[in-house]
Amino acid sequence: NAGENEIAKGNNQGIYVRFNVPADQKPGTYTGSIALTVGKDKTNVPVTLNVVDALVSQENHMRSVFLNQWSLYKGELDTTQEMYDKYHEALFEYRMNPDTIMLETDPSDEGIQAYTEKAYEFMQNPKCANISMPYVTSYVGGETNIDAKYFEKIMRAYAKKSFETGFNMFSKSVCYFGIIDEPQQNGLFNRVKVVANTYRSTINLVAESLEKDSSITSPIKAEVIQGIRDLRNIVTSSYESAIADSIDTWCPQYQHYDSDIERRNYDSQEEKWWYGCVSPRAPYPTYHTDDTLLSARLVSWMQAEYNVKGNLFWATDIYARYNGKIYVDIDEYYEGNASRFPQVNGDGYLFYPGKKYGVDGPIGSLRLEAIRDGIEEYELLIALEDQYKEMSEKLSAENKIEAQLLYDSLSEFVYSGTKVAASDATFAAARESLLQLSVLGQSDAEFALAGFSDNGYGVKEYKFVATKGTTMKNNGTAVTGAVEDGDYVIYTVSTELKNDSNMLNLSVEKSGKTYEFAQELGGKVVVRTVSEANIADVTKETVKPVVTIVNEGFETDHLKIALPASIEGEQSFRLGGALVAGVNAATSKVVIHIYYDGEDLPEVIVSGKYSGSKIYGDIGSFELTKGMNTIELSFGSKNWDKLGSLDYLCFIFAEGEQARTLYLRDCIVYGK
Repeated sequence: NAGENEIAKGNNQGIYVRFNVPADQKPGTYTGSIALTVGKDKTNVPVTLNVVDALVSQENHMRSVFLNQWSLYKGELDTTQEMYDKYHEALFEYRMNPDTIMLETDPSDEGIQAYTEKAYEFMQNPKCANISMPYVTSYVGGETNIDAKYFEKIMRAYAKKSFETGFNMFSKSVCYFGIIDEPQQNGLFNRVKVVANTYRSTINLVAESLEKDSSITSPIKAEVIQGIRDLRNIVTSSYESAIADSIDTWCPQYQHYDSDIERRNYDSQEEKWWYGCVSPRAPYPTYHTDDTLLSARLVSWMQAEYNVKGNLFWATDIYARYNGKIYVDIDEYYEGNASRFPQVNGDGYLFYPGKKYGVDGPIGSLRLEAIRDGIEEYELLIALEDQYKEMSEKLSAENKIEAQLLYDSLSEFVYSGTKVAASDATFAAARESLLQLSVLGQSDAEFALAGFSDNGYGVKEYKFVATKGTTMKNNGTAVTGAVEDGDYVIYTVSTELKNDSNMLNLSVEKSGKTYEFAQELGGKVVVRTVSEANIADVTKETVKPVVTIVNEGFETDHLKIALPASIEGEQSFRLGGALVAGVNAATSKVVIHIYYDGEDLPEVIVSGKYSGSKIYGDIGSFELTKGMNTIELSFGSKNWDKLGSLDYLCFIFAEGEQARTLYLRDCIVYGK
């Protein structure tokens, strides 16, 4: 009755159907049809649903803070706590978690007890992974701070409820203090230090007092006290040395996990978090309406790979528009501009108010559906990791399973670092491979992808583990040479990427059942070795390199690139010509082999100049080490419709005060 089902002549309108598949549903292919009536015309649309034999955990293991905000009443015209609860419950159904759960934070003893009871109730839902602890503010030395007395009281209330029920509420609790949100942008370094000091001292006070309290006889006493000590203070900031001593849980934006160098900043963090909002923009993942749904979905895949436990998003229900100073009402929420925050569409809202449709609560967006799909795939990924770790304990040292190689194999054509590279086809193929691995892992074969490597010259090698009695074929040919290891056999499969399209296509048989595992391997690989003709391909950017051809000390010719020191501090050169010619939309990546004889570990940033653009575009960064370096540059995330093709690469040494010498062996171009 809201009119959305009226479609103008000549227009298309998609209809989306959600299937809720019970955990005990029998695997198989189900068929049926949807009866569609358009005017006087009736038609049946055939529907096929394929249910695979892979169980998604009913418990949500991904922590998150998706803030349901006060402004939901502007869309729902309902200011009650009951309506607020419906938004929290809807988040849980999408496997996401709210921030604080009461419309108003009541600092009284009654208010603390009410919050504790509601939090406990929500935490019994297996899809609830965490709820934020509430806080009120005070002032310390003129600086806004969390109120220590209130924080102590809410922790003691949680502890008491935990001891009474035998459920450790701190296992599903986090702290996110909005008063120190984005301290780098908002100039809040001093406040971060003040809040962190109060937070830590109060935690220690409560934990130590509970330890000394001999009247507490609960069997989970030690667990609760440890839960208090492990409580996370999530700060939305990338690594910043000025506040490093005050932050134990950094929460940077997605782009700060893009390279190995950047990820090292968070290696020591016990529980990793990240977030997105107005920024970053594509090709990094977003929840914006003008980005693809695959972008929203792949956040969770990246979280699994980089061991990022928590994800934060600032608002699900901003039913208003920010004009640069204040939030103003929207006359008609469902029409007009999709921007609720300047210069970005879709940021700040993932729900739509249900009131207009007679729905008592929120209506989820397609983005929420995509996010939940990604979180369910996250559950499959971490379940495989757990299974592989357990199997690995039964294998000899040389056959131990490295879980990271699972991600290297699955993600190759869908993202690089944290840049989204997926098309509908490449994501569908990667997801199908994930489902097949999940089915195989839960089968009698206990099949696992134990190893994956690319030699940098177009030969991909896989190692698979399965229980004895399992046989395997690749593209119809029996795989031989299996090596026994205890109760398991180890298969190795190598494929040279010499065709325009290359596939791994395994048939796995155990106990009379046959299973499939297929994976796209990419297109043809072209190896471009250097010669004297390539000397002219290396040219000046900020410094003029001296380039010669050498082979002394090497088995093949190398381009010797001598870079003079730069008094400006930046040292850069270009690589173009025949070595990178033809890098375009048909290219997935370029691998460059460079020998470096320096003792330092310089960071090198690589940018690209394209035929369709006047400015450089970021490609990646890496650290040069002494010896031969294999440098992999991904091109899958590029908007080639605008860029055209690659003209040349620019290599930039951020610190160029010293002279350096590199030896370039070859460039290897990988097709999609």
